[in-house]
Amino acid sequence: MSAVPEIARALLGSGVLIPPAPRRWPAIVRGIGAGSPGFVTLLRVAAARTPARVALVDDEGVLTYEDLLEEVGAAATALHRTHGVGPGGTVGILCRNSRRFVVSLLATASLGADVLLLNTDFRGRALAASLEGHDVRLVIADAEFTGVLSGIPQTTIASAALRDRWGTVEPAPREGRLILLTSGTTGTPRGVPRDPAPSTLLGMTASVIARTGAHIGYRTAVAVPFFHAFGLAALALTLGLGGTVITQSRFEPAAALQRAAAHAADALMVVPAMLARILDSAPGERVPPVVLSGGSALLPALADRFTARFGDVLFNGYGSSEVALATLATPDDLRQAPGTVGRPVAGRPSGCSAPTVLRFPPESRGASSSAGARPSAGTRAAPTRAASTD
Repeated sequence: MSAVPEIARALLGSGVLIPPAPRRWPAIVRGIGAGSPGFVTLLRVAAARTPARVALVDDEGVLTYEDLLEEVGAAATALHRTHGVGPGGTVGILCRNSRRFVVSLLATASLGADVLLLNTDFRGRALAASLEGHDVRLVIADAEFTGVLSGIPQTTIASAALRDRWGTVEPAPREGRLILLTSGTTGTPRGVPRDPAPSTLLGMTASVIARTGAHIGYRTAVAVPFFHAFGLAALALTLGLGGTVITQSRFEPAAALQRAAAHAADALMVVPAMLARILDSAPGERVPPVVLSGGSALLPALADRFTARFGDVLFNGYGSSEVALATLATPDDLRQAPGTVGRPVAGRPSGCSAPTVLRFPPESRGASSSAGARPSAGTRAAPTRAASTD
């Protein structure tokens, strides 16, 4: 299937082709040339383009793009001078959704060190094995996790609030990799480096933009943990569009929706369990125009309940830590087949084991797989009409 039509719709509809004001170009060029292409480059370009726009809203308040870039620089200076962080090493991050997570991740990556994103639910053997398996000796952590980490031998803990505002350090020639961990439900969590091919990344991004209507300045409420592949993708997409990430350290349905409404969120990123909590605990609240569910199977009954209460706002993504996003269902797809995983994203080769999930009638059930992913049994099929990316 050709990815060109969806990429074209994304480029034309998102506003990314609209040039910034001429006075911003020198700063944008400097931002692009300040380091290797990567996650941090997205921040530099966005900060050069719209420095006063709000980049992040968390429990501590708001940060503009200019503020966020300054925090990343101060954190990178502190990590390099205090702990010698640089190319060739791997640093763990154990933080809840907040500016501390974002700053720690970007600062470490800018120094060329790989970043291991740790699940905040890990304890004991799972946490120790994750650090040992990736030769991690330094962990940047929220204060609440100091006790959890202190019992692990040969582990140095750095405060996620560590900053050094005296001088700067040069970014590394190449940004460090981001390493996500599998859930560990089938054994010790495995590390999955996030270094996708440019064509795959472009296709996934284009599909999300084209199907959800994301655009420059998009405001995204991210309830999914940032250490999760879905949460990390939402963070990267929003920063890449120069938008605003709205989050909270712990998901509370009413509070999350109220914060999203206060900041006019365009989208809400959740896992299915959060949809159920919203229906049970905050049925009177409003949701953003786009609610994208992912991370685990969306049961048809839950999709029906949510759509009946909030209307045609629900999207469903299917993927894994290994392959990121493989398919994406729109509200129209879900109306025809609640729980469907939808169509493959642009540029993503999707293999289907018989019976094929993408080509059965709406009431069929089957098994879907995508290169590198485990099959997901019993997933509702999308209508045949929805089995094309054109």
